[in-house]
Amino acid sequence: MDKYSLYRDNENDDFRKIVEFDLSTNKRYEIIGFSEDNTKLFVKTNFYDNYITIYEVDPESESRQVVYKNRYADIVDTVIALSIGFVTTDIFHPVTKKLLSTIYIDDKPRLVTLDDEFEKIMANVREDFDTNTFPVTVSFDLNYMVLMHRDNRDLGTYYLYNTKTRTSKVLASPQIDPESVGITLPVSFKASDGETVYGYLTLPKGKTPENLPLMVNVHSGSSSRFGWTPSVETIIASDAGYAVLSVNSRMSTGYGIEYIDYAAKDLLLPQKDIREAVDWAIETGIADSKNISIMGHSYGGFSALYQAGVYPSIYKSVISMMGVWDWTDLGNELAEEEELPVWYKRFAPVPGTELATVLSPSTYVDRIKAPVLIIYSGQDEVVYPSQSIRAILELSANGNTPESLYLTEDGHFPENISSRELIISHLIEFLSKNIN
Repeated sequence: MDKYSLYRDNENDDFRKIVEFDLSTNKRYEIIGFSEDNTKLFVKTNFYDNYITIYEVDPESESRQVVYKNRYADIVDTVIALSIGFVTTDIFHPVTKKLLSTIYIDDKPRLVTLDDEFEKIMANVREDFDTNTFPVTVSFDLNYMVLMHRDNRDLGTYYLYNTKTRTSKVLASPQIDPESVGITLPVSFKASDGETVYGYLTLPKGKTPENLPLMVNVHSGSSSRFGWTPSVETIIASDAGYAVLSVNSRMSTGYGIEYIDYAAKDLLLPQKDIREAVDWAIETGIADSKNISIMGHSYGGFSALYQAGVYPSIYKSVISMMGVWDWTDLGNELAEEEELPVWYKRFAPVPGTELATVLSPSTYVDRIKAPVLIIYSGQDEVVYPSQSIRAILELSANGNTPESLYLTEDGHFPENISSRELIISHLIEFLSKNIN
């Protein structure tokens, strides 16, 4: 499947392609704005570098100039922003259209100011709040801003800020009190092939990282990642007493295209990274080796079931939300509707191949002995509910009847408040029963 970016000088001209690329690769090209005279484009892309970089592009000559590049991390684009819970990552001056700031993420999100006047404003913000406070939008005269504070305990508090008087008022805040949340630490380890794998460790409030029950957390999607701010599911597991190791295995976004391509070339590599993350947590004394569990959504839900089947002696409980059970079965079902979707082409095995069998949790159904919770949705058009139904039936036939939650009206990402409440209550109950 190809993606095009089209451009025309004015409404009377025909559109022409200025870039074309295959969506099944890991290349990204995102137009984020125009210059004041509308002759140049601001573009975020990894076409020309390992890391996503911001360029000013002339669509006529196709020449480009670097606006901002980080040597060690991607600039946050829409895909990364959605993964880490950011509404806005780039601030343009409402009048001059100048790019004022952007964000990159290494161990945590970092604001980069690209304008001297705006830097003075943000210096005051850092003084009045801290370095984890980011602009969301600005007024035409820059006298007012909406700010978001987000860190390893605060899921996102929004403020209206007067840049002249340096006063603020809260616009919205999360229901979860940051003071009730344990800290999250960025972590990394060397994989067996010598490469560095990244992640985050969330500790139960008041606990030190020593001999704790461990919940391995695997993210969804082929182009997703975990961030410094813990997810609601992470907080639930942490509240239950688990240290939560959220693994950004190779295929996770934000660390450059090479980090993703490692997994694109070897679909078993992310699973190896997850397993070695467990070894690292045990060897460093963080985790109790006899009390390891695993959870995840979508790709993470598949990974939870796969890990439990391939390493049955390691995991003591399993949570799979909208997870794949059989790659060949899912691939064939998806292909009945249209050609295989982009995410499948990127990070899923070709249906009917030996690799599809090796990667399918269904292959190891007789080896999954740990308690399992399966959560799935009736309107899921990404991972069809038939996947979870098969998992429930086949696990039950092999003597391990899972607990399950069926959300009738939801899709791949449940958004109904009542459904979210059901998920949370089932997670709390399952975790409390299965932690030692």
